[in-house]
Amino acid sequence: MSDPTEMRPSSGVWAALRKTALLVVGGGLTLVGIVLLVVPGPGIPLIIAGLAILSPEFPWARRQRERLRNAGRAMLDRRRSGGAEGPGAS
Repeated sequence: MSDPTEMRPSSGVWAALRKTALLVVGGGLTLVGIVLLVVPGPGIPLIIAGLAILSPEFPWARRQRERLRNAGRAMLDRRRSGGAEGPGAS
C-alpha cells in the first residue's frame, strides 16, 4: 500500500492554486466593478472588494486599495468638517 502523503500536492502547488484563485475572484470583482461604474450598479464597492481580495498577493493591488482608502477618508473628513456642501445646502 502506498503512503497517502505521496499523493498530496506540494506546498508550491497549493500556493500557485491559491494565487490563481485570488487573481480570478479578485480580478473578476474588480472588472465587474469597473463596468458598473458606467452602467447602473454598485461599482465602487465591488472594486474595493476586488482589491481587498487581491491585495494580500499583489503589491499593486495593495497600493491601489490604500489609495482608495485614503481618498475615502479625506472625503469623509471634508464632509464632516462642512467643507463640501451637499446638494440641498443653501
